[in-house]
Amino acid sequence: MRGESPGADASRAGLPQVSRRVMRVLGLSPAEEDVYRRLLAEPEVSTHHLRSVLGARAGTVEAVLDRLRELGVVEEHGEGWRAQEPDAAVARLVDDRMDHLLRQVRALAHTGSIVEELERNRADTPVPPDGGAPAETALVERITDPVELQLRLRALSFISCAELLSAETAETLTADHIRRTEPVKHRHLRQGTTVRQLVPPDAVEDPRVVRHLRELAFAGALVRVAPELDRPLTVHDREVAHLPADPVDGDRGTLCVREPGLVDTLVRDFDRLWEEAEEFDGADSPTDAEGDGTISEVQARVLAAMCRASKDETGARRVGLALRTYRRHVAELIHLLGADNRVHAALLARDRGWL
Repeated sequence: MRGESPGADASRAGLPQVSRRVMRVLGLSPAEEDVYRRLLAEPEVSTHHLRSVLGARAGTVEAVLDRLRELGVVEEHGEGWRAQEPDAAVARLVDDRMDHLLRQVRALAHTGSIVEELERNRADTPVPPDGGAPAETALVERITDPVELQLRLRALSFISCAELLSAETAETLTADHIRRTEPVKHRHLRQGTTVRQLVPPDAVEDPRVVRHLRELAFAGALVRVAPELDRPLTVHDREVAHLPADPVDGDRGTLCVREPGLVDTLVRDFDRLWEEAEEFDGADSPTDAEGDGTISEVQARVLAAMCRASKDETGARRVGLALRTYRRHVAELIHLLGADNRVHAALLARDRGWL
C-alpha cells in the first residue's frame, strides 16, 4: 500500500505460509497475514511465543507486529498481543486501501500538466510570440462529445470530496441519463460528499424520476423542487461547473467552466433557487414510492446488514452508505416496524417477510 512493508522482508525470513492468501488484496504480506491469523487462534500471546511458534528469526515478528499495529488490526494487551475482530480489521484495511487508491486516482486526474510539459519538448510545438510559456487550459471550454463529457464527470466523482450541486430539468431526466449519472452520484455519497439535487415540479410527476430521487435521498442526498428551474447545471466543489452551451439546442454541447467569477455566479444562482425551493415529498419517508407499506431496495439492504453486522461501521460499508445515512435508515426501520430495538425490529421484519 505504501511501498514494500516490513512484512515483505519477514515473508522471506522464515514465517510459514498458509494455503490461502485471502488478505493479500487488502495489502497484507504473507507474513503479516500469518501473524494476524495466529493471533486470532491464540489471543494475547507474547512476541517470544509468536517467534517460537512461527519459527521466525529475531526481529522479523517485531517488524510485522509494528506494521499490523500501525494498520490498527492488532494491539498490545497486557504482556502479549491481541488481534482485532475480523469485521473490524477488514474494515480498517479496506479504508486504508481505498485511501491509497483514491490518492492514486487523484494523481492520475492531474496528468494534464505532465502532458503539457512534455508537449513543450516537441520540435513542432509553436513558441508563443512573447517567448513565454504556452497558454493555460481554457477557463471556459465547450465539450461536444458526450462520451468525453461522461468520462470527465466520472473522473470528478473520484476526486471531488466536498460538495456536488446538481440541477436537472424534466427534459434531461431521461431513463438513459438516470442510468449514467445515478452511479456517479452514489459514489459521491459513499465518499461523504454533500449532494444537493434540484428538480422542477413537472419532473416529480414521473414515477421513474420519483424512484430515482427517492433512492438518492435514502442514500443521503438533499433533494428539493424548484419551480423556476429552467436549465441543468452541475458544480463540483464550487470550482468546476457544467451547463448546456445552448439550453434550446443540445447538439451544441456542454460548457465546462473553471473561471472563478463565472462559477461563483452560477453557485449563487443555484443557492438562490435552493432557498426558494420546497423539500422533495417523501425524501425522508420510510415507505416505498407506491405507498403500499413495503420498503425500498436500499432499506432492504440496510435491514439485512443490520441483522448480520455487529457494528454500524461494518453495516454501512456493506450497503455502501455513509455511516450517518446508514444509522438514519436503521432508526427509520425501527420506527416503521414499531420495534423497541434492533433485535425486536429483526424479529418483526421476519414476521412481515422482509428478511
